[in-house]
Amino acid sequence: MVKSENENSIVGTWQRIQRYDGGSPDKLLEVEDGRIMSFSKDGKFSGELYQCDGAYKQSLSIISLTLPCRTESNSFASDEIEYEYSLDNNELKITPVESTCIEGCYFIYIRIL
Repeated sequence: MVKSENENSIVGTWQRIQRYDGGSPDKLLEVEDGRIMSFSKDGKFSGELYQCDGAYKQSLSIISLTLPCRTESNSFASDEIEYEYSLDNNELKITPVESTCIEGCYFIYIRIL
């Protein structure tokens, strides 16, 4: 099977379907009505987890999100959040670089657009 260019790109709209929580008895948990995150070709992103839209940069294995709306009420320590990522068959796995998960966590999204 030939992979399309889109399969190797984070550009598109993604919905969270699973989360891994190393501290949970059932470590890989299904997510109902998972959060949506979108990445555009021009370096912009939007996501239901954040209070505003922002920008992203992508390297070989890191996605850096820049949040212009950081406030004292959100839980992020800086204006930039980094995730390690991998793509496989239109599934996006992201792992927070600076995680608050003591026993590890990651999130799996599927491409919906």
